[in-house]
Amino acid sequence: GVIMKKLLLLLVLVVIAMPAQAGFRPTEENTVVTLDKVFKMPDDSYVTIIGNIVKQVGKEKYLVKSGNSTIVVEIDDALLWNIDVTPKNQVKITGEVERDFRSVELDASKIEIIK
Repeated sequence: GVIMKKLLLLLVLVVIAMPAQAGFRPTEENTVVTLDKVFKMPDDSYVTIIGNIVKQVGKEKYLVKSGNSTIVVEIDDALLWNIDVTPKNQVKITGEVERDFRSVELDASKIEIIK
């Protein structure tokens, strides 16, 4: 009936509105941006930055220096499982901007060592 159709429509809309965690992503994610840009981006934007992991500042939280700025990046242990990274290594981190009223962090979905 009508109620069923409305529910289905609602479900479809909810699915469309959810950010995709995998699969195709628009190319902007692969464009490396500076932290100045990251700090201005809306919550849940996908970005890629290049920098150095300076130190661990909490459980799965790391301070990353990029250019003259730093940002806290949440990196799941699983992402660091099979790589050996030091503050000397330059890394490329792709993730989602996590913005709240007092801070901007990055939630990493991919990390690779450049050098």
